[in-house]
Amino acid sequence: GVECYFNNKRLISSVHVIIICVLPSQMPCVEKEIRDSITPSHIIICQSSSLSARRLCQILNSTNIIRPVLHLSSECPENMNHNQNLDVNTALQNRETVMSTCPIGI
Repeated sequence: GVECYFNNKRLISSVHVIIICVLPSQMPCVEKEIRDSITPSHIIICQSSSLSARRLCQILNSTNIIRPVLHLSSECPENMNHNQNLDVNTALQNRETVMSTCPIGI
């Protein structure tokens, strides 16, 4: 399931994988909140394109950082259904949707 937290330190202490998806202007605030809670066993996925991987490692004090590289293709299978009216849980039940949108290429 999905849970919503408003306390980032509490959230970090209860997970193994951290997904950071914030605006570049919000990164300093998020970094201050979570930096001391990150352990060597955490895996961090961060899409912030304004920060280099090296800089992310420095500010988050971790080397376990994945920066997904998204490739947009003009070639899209015609039979691919992009039903944008589905809620997230329903969309994630469709294996094709998950495989075609996974940022780490599983």
